[in-house]
Amino acid sequence: MLRKILTTLVFVTVILYLSSCGGTKKPDGLPDLYPCRIVVTVNEAPLEGALVSLSGNDGRWPGNGFTDQQGIAVIRTRGQFVGVAEGTYKVTVSKVLPPPPTGKDEGSTKEPKQLINSKYTTPETTPLECVVKSGTNNFEFKVEVP
Repeated sequence: MLRKILTTLVFVTVILYLSSCGGTKKPDGLPDLYPCRIVVTVNEAPLEGALVSLSGNDGRWPGNGFTDQQGIAVIRTRGQFVGVAEGTYKVTVSKVLPPPPTGKDEGSTKEPKQLINSKYTTPETTPLECVVKSGTNNFEFKVEVP
């Protein structure tokens, strides 16, 4: 399970990086985007460094962002366009602690540790949802530790 989560995180990170390269020309068919800010807390404290992803029912224009020290993620479409399209989204949150280095060239053989409950890490299992409307959108979610 953790391997799947780590693979997903790496994939999303690569996509975010690659999509931020190049110009800022909006792709054909990109709908109007509306600012979306999500605050994530765990045990009443801000969750820093978590990946927050919004997956819409159509799956066409997902949004992502990383939480800062205040637990705030500014959601972007394709990693560079601030905001997301109107719609209902499943919200996933993930934060992984990488395994410690082993001191060997081949790296660690230990699995990374998920720092929050794994139910928040996939659109199929997350109980978190938001509805983005025209205008500015602010949401707050509390997540649990494993």
